[in-house]
Amino acid sequence: MRRLACVILACGAIISRSYPQDVSVFSPRAARIVEGTNTSRATLYPDTMTAAAIGDYSALIAIGKVGIAIGGGLLVDFPKAWFTNPLPLVKPMQTGDPAGPHFLECRTYREGASLEVSVDHRNFDGSIERFRHVVKAIVRGHALFEGDTIRVSLKHTTAPIISGADAVRVAVDAAGDGRFVLAAPAPYVVHPGPAVSALIVAPSDAVVGQALELHVSLFDRFYNLAEGFSGELAIAGLGPEAIPLTMGVGRAIAKVSWTPGDAGYAFPELTGALHAFGGPVRVHATPPARRVYWGDLHSHSDASKDGIGTGEYAFAREATRLDFYASTEHGIDDGSVERVAPGDSISPSEWDTNIENVKRFYEPGRFVSLLGYECSLPSGHHNVIYRGLEGRPWPEHRVKSVERLWELLVAGDAITIPHHLGILWGGRDTPVTGPELQPIITGGGVGGPKLDWTREHHAALRPLREIYSAHGQSEFFDRGDALAYESVKYTGARSAEGPHYARDAWAAGLPMGVIASSDDHQAHPGLPHNGLAAVVAPELTRDAVFDALRNRRSYGTTGARILMEFSAGGFEMGREGKASGAVLGRAVVAAPSPIAYAEVLRLDADAKEWKSLARWEHPGRLMEQNFTVNVAAPTMIYLRAELEDQTNGRIARAWSSPIWLAP
Repeated sequence: MRRLACVILACGAIISRSYPQDVSVFSPRAARIVEGTNTSRATLYPDTMTAAAIGDYSALIAIGKVGIAIGGGLLVDFPKAWFTNPLPLVKPMQTGDPAGPHFLECRTYREGASLEVSVDHRNFDGSIERFRHVVKAIVRGHALFEGDTIRVSLKHTTAPIISGADAVRVAVDAAGDGRFVLAAPAPYVVHPGPAVSALIVAPSDAVVGQALELHVSLFDRFYNLAEGFSGELAIAGLGPEAIPLTMGVGRAIAKVSWTPGDAGYAFPELTGALHAFGGPVRVHATPPARRVYWGDLHSHSDASKDGIGTGEYAFAREATRLDFYASTEHGIDDGSVERVAPGDSISPSEWDTNIENVKRFYEPGRFVSLLGYECSLPSGHHNVIYRGLEGRPWPEHRVKSVERLWELLVAGDAITIPHHLGILWGGRDTPVTGPELQPIITGGGVGGPKLDWTREHHAALRPLREIYSAHGQSEFFDRGDALAYESVKYTGARSAEGPHYARDAWAAGLPMGVIASSDDHQAHPGLPHNGLAAVVAPELTRDAVFDALRNRRSYGTTGARILMEFSAGGFEMGREGKASGAVLGRAVVAAPSPIAYAEVLRLDADAKEWKSLARWEHPGRLMEQNFTVNVAAPTMIYLRAELEDQTNGRIARAWSSPIWLAP
């Protein structure tokens, strides 16, 4: 392992060199700490802060009764949220410029004592995590005694962007024998910033005379739930008068009951001090046979070693008011010596915790939790979604290929959904800037899990693909598209030239539907610009949602809750059917805000080209149109739409699953 540079600190001195990022590969290591007790105690100054507040933060470790011998020392572990910016990129610590951002300083005040300091990415359990920065300080020159202190400071930096309580962990090697034991940690609390954005959510389908609940959440600039709000807010679009809102105490959440009186469409809108468009509500005269439900099937938390944050299930259910959700942490690391991939995987105990969360949060009719994980293979990153709770997260190093993964799964009990289909990681030197003090340069390698659609395909186990996430769109190759990876700048990724995208899979004859999801890495699933999956199902249960996904009764959006209906020749989106001649089709789009365009795209199978079969410009918030498609040969069509207004700085789009017709 190529470690970060190691230097000797005299008493009161500062580190004089910068250290490079660790680029080693994972190999299993023993835990860094052992059983035992130590009376040393850590305190963080300050121990209360606002998310991303700029300042100096110091962990002061008061040495316990037995002191620290020469050759002994400390391991100090600030949670990895201190070293990430709002993108899933490492925030660079540096030791060369005391006045510059993200400066690391270590001091001891015992005369004659010095500290030999190094920093690496090894967690206390021995795993390697790209965001982890563990400071190791070894005592040289003179022993430390009870009451002496060591101060580890992060200066001119930003506090974590994720709100909540956490602690800086400390382990002490008192005897100098390399055996570190845990000492008392330094707890702290990060509070959210002021509310700057809002989300208003209502069920997509309602019935005349039956009350429904509208939900409003307010967020700070990092999408933490705000703590209260004093401005005036109201919900318009549900009747002649707006409905005033009172935000909850402690959390900026409000719930309003509304009973529709007439069939048709309602377009709720949050007005006042903050503004947000709500997804349209389709009001039926009688209960519909099927309804549209919204979810996120690609999301990470602190359990994924390239993720941060906790409480993702509660956030999905309460903050973004999803109907269904799966936490797809990276595949399990079973400690095998065969493993050679970066250590971003969850542990067996974390998988057990995920199963318990799936059980605990499942509430049929209100919230569906699904068991899943991400298997990041060279032949494509795939999220595995299980019908039940018996699935296991097969390690990537044991699976090795998606074909082998399918051999381990049972059709009907699991599905695999590939994502960011043609991505190249890094390769751009464009600065990607987070909060004020977080300049990131995204150079490095240009590899990526580009999908090869000429390989074996298993239609029953891979019925869908993710067409959009926070990274950008995977519909087709176009580096100039407003949602291309390089345009979105979620990371330093670029679009890979070649037949790796959704349209290329369809042109290759693969009958795959679509969803979208977030690929969020901060335990914040369901945000209105990062991608949502929509399913059409008879009820909100685990089986019904899974069956809708497996049968391609699904579509995807960038996060705006756009309603779509799409049919041709009597077949709905996701279906295959027989038809000949001029076939009548229907396209319905109901959107939170005005529609820029909607269009039906058709694949010319002979020329392998895509042509616009029908297009409607600026139809308002509701578009209901018929079209005709001539079926003289196998035909594939799909619907997509784009809105005039952006959502949190991103173009808002929606894509249907296709319809396949053959004479």
